[in-house]
Amino acid sequence: MSASMLVSVSLLVITLLSSRLLVNHSNTKILPPGPPGLPFIGNLLQVLGAKQRWRTFMSWTHKYGEFILMDLFQTKKENADTCSIGAFFFLNIGGKPAIVIGNHKVAIDLLEKRGNIYSDRPTNIVAHEIMTRGLVYGFAPHDNSWRRLRRASHEVLNNQAAKGYHKFQNLEAALLVKDLLKTPELYIRHLHRATTSSLLSVLYGLPPCPDPFDPTLVPINEVMHTVLAAAAPGQYLVEYIPFMKYLPSQLCRWKRHAENVFSTADNIFITLYKQVQKRLESGAVIPSVTSSLIQNPVHKDLTMQERAWLAGTLYGAGSETTSKQMLWFILSMALNPNIQARAQSQIDNIVGRERLPNLDDFDKLPYVRALIKELLRWRGVGPFGIPHAVSENDIYEGYSIPKGTDIIVNIWWGSFTSGLNHDQNVYGSDAATFRPERYLSENGQLNLTGSQETKDEGHSTFGFGRRVCVGRHVAISSLFIQITCILWCFNITPGDDENGKPMFIDENQIIDDGLTIRPLPSNRYKFTPRFPEMEEILRNALELNGFDYR
Repeated sequence: MSASMLVSVSLLVITLLSSRLLVNHSNTKILPPGPPGLPFIGNLLQVLGAKQRWRTFMSWTHKYGEFILMDLFQTKKENADTCSIGAFFFLNIGGKPAIVIGNHKVAIDLLEKRGNIYSDRPTNIVAHEIMTRGLVYGFAPHDNSWRRLRRASHEVLNNQAAKGYHKFQNLEAALLVKDLLKTPELYIRHLHRATTSSLLSVLYGLPPCPDPFDPTLVPINEVMHTVLAAAAPGQYLVEYIPFMKYLPSQLCRWKRHAENVFSTADNIFITLYKQVQKRLESGAVIPSVTSSLIQNPVHKDLTMQERAWLAGTLYGAGSETTSKQMLWFILSMALNPNIQARAQSQIDNIVGRERLPNLDDFDKLPYVRALIKELLRWRGVGPFGIPHAVSENDIYEGYSIPKGTDIIVNIWWGSFTSGLNHDQNVYGSDAATFRPERYLSENGQLNLTGSQETKDEGHSTFGFGRRVCVGRHVAISSLFIQITCILWCFNITPGDDENGKPMFIDENQIIDDGLTIRPLPSNRYKFTPRFPEMEEILRNALELNGFDYR
């Protein structure tokens, strides 16, 4: 064995032993129940070996979340009753403690009501420390640097600011339906192009990119896909053996790769930032997030690199989520023609068939808004979101939660009460069913199911507490206008298989991309124009905005 290999193995053994001792030392009280693991490494191999971890966590949440040491609750039996099923369980991941939550009450009690100590982030060596050098505030610890960046992002993306970007989103939705009309078989490419191009307009004031392989889009998309995949729990062994980060880059391919990702991303984001700065200096003022970061004195406490990376961070967060959410929308419509028809009926009544929908129609289409909420609940693209971490030792329902414990919320998938967005205690016995009506009152207006637990969103997809998604207003606007325009233009049905018969679409067949998930790319769909005048209306709308309809 070479000297370098010997050092690596020695570090591995020492780290695992030390981590295990630290976990044991920190818990003089009872830890929550959880699956049994191996000596020293605990549940590390079980977590790393799970291909779709939310399914594994679902079964563990149901199994171990029901386990209650009743003697802990002899004087507080009412609390035991509320947390007895699908509540939470404990993992020892190579000596690193983690709690997985599968219950609304527990998530709110910890991440909302105790947000002052549950808003930290787990240490993420590859994605946070190396690939992004601490410049992506979504991965950052709950400190003053995070507060500065979070405050700035709120200023440029709050609900009022988001309305200033509607013209970009309206135009991109029109270009999207034009692409779907011309080449519907390329729907995945079209959805991703529309989302990323819209974000470049919102963030940098750039004109639409009609080419999905535009040199501006390709490198930034590759970088952000890599970073988000690296941020998923269990992607790299170094996250559980931290001493590995001190190994020389020459010996570690993963480390060289991560360093190259940072260099590429830093160059892209600073170049885009300086392009906006140059346009402003020449007098070309186009409203955008970056122009606001440059011009508004409220952001003067941020360095140029921090501002550039803030805009890049917002791009990465939106580009990987919104386009994949739209893939789930297409699938849901193909599987639910009655729901599709009801949404189209409301759109026809409000918009008519003489113009394209736009974001001024938002408040007039409650069924479409309910459909979007149901889409985000039924198949939100982030099964866990980004894990939290607790910054102090804590006690919850008699169980010890040590300082530094990762807090993972099983948001997306579940049966029984195992996933928050499928929690039957909140959404009813049909929680696994796609049904927008659950968000409507008897008179057809929005009635937010689960509003007490989800801050009026009706689902948990945007996260919790101080870490709730700051870009959710822009994301909802983008989803609304793309969905409304598609439903105005097309009937969506399953495409034909190799035998010429309607293809079977399996909603449970999923591609896991790390932090996000999407349906099978092999699914085929038909986009059938709903009325003959549609193409002429679309042509006129695009030509008025300076686009040649071809």
